[in-house]
Amino acid sequence: MVYLTEMHKITILQMIVVRLFHEKYPELPPISQSTVSKIEKQFRERGHVRQLKKNHLNKLSDDQKLDECLCLKKIHIRRVVKQIQH
Repeated sequence: MVYLTEMHKITILQMIVVRLFHEKYPELPPISQSTVSKIEKQFRERGHVRQLKKNHLNKLSDDQKLDECLCLKKIHIRRVVKQIQH
């Protein structure tokens, strides 16, 4: 039996994301696994991938930032699970 490391599993998921993106948006320029990796890293660090104005985060309390991150992570996880199930 082959045991995959967390990095192997992440790489597999990134490859799936690249393929799904190309299938869903054939009119857009192709994305690479590296692009997906950068987006995923941003999500892990911020809890979201949207661009925020620098002042936006400064105005939030630490609890508000945490609530925002947790909420966005839950939404993202639900979307990924829903895509995988279909």
